[in-house]
Amino acid sequence: MATYNLAFFAGVKLTGVGIGTAIALGSGPIWAGLLQAVFQRQPPTTAWWAGTAVAITGGVLLSVGGGAKAVSAPGVALCLASGLSYAVYTLLNKRMVGHAPGSSITLAAFGVSVLVALPAAAFQTGLPSLDVRDFVAVTYTGIVTAGVGYLLFSFALHHVRPATAVTLALTEPVVAFVLAFLLLGEPASIAGFSGLALVLAGVLGVVRTELRSQRTPN
Repeated sequence: MATYNLAFFAGVKLTGVGIGTAIALGSGPIWAGLLQAVFQRQPPTTAWWAGTAVAITGGVLLSVGGGAKAVSAPGVALCLASGLSYAVYTLLNKRMVGHAPGSSITLAAFGVSVLVALPAAAFQTGLPSLDVRDFVAVTYTGIVTAGVGYLLFSFALHHVRPATAVTLALTEPVVAFVLAFLLLGEPASIAGFSGLALVLAGVLGVVRTELRSQRTPN
């Protein structure tokens, strides 16, 4: 998780928010599917890959709507590393949820991540100086966005396969798009709404495939 966050923000800084987010989130399900096939001997089905491809395409349309910087090879590599780290975390989490509560896994994972990420961040930018608004934002992000979000993610891994869980996480840019449109009044393009529809269609396809696989005896 430390590598995921550090690589993601560094990659986004070099490539821009749109392209960086699209590469990091879009590569995550691909990495997860490949890792699941290699290490768990559970290759995703053709229907899963089709649904994932549709969802990734939609995520790209949602993410690049605001434009991008010039393509940066190191930035792309960092975003790919971020997606790989997220996929590895998911597969390890899936293995651990059979032996420990999701709350313990989340606490341990993010506790270690803090020990790794804080020194790295301090080395790059120095010690932070937070005002009240910054402190509130950091606290909300840490507790709600990361803590509660990944706790629910760990619980969900009791019921779905790792590759499917990573694909379902592609709904994140959908939520961001809708909130930005409704709450912040940001303009929405045809590409954005098209991406929204594609993500939802792809995710629904993956969910259908997952439910079908759970009903089918191994």
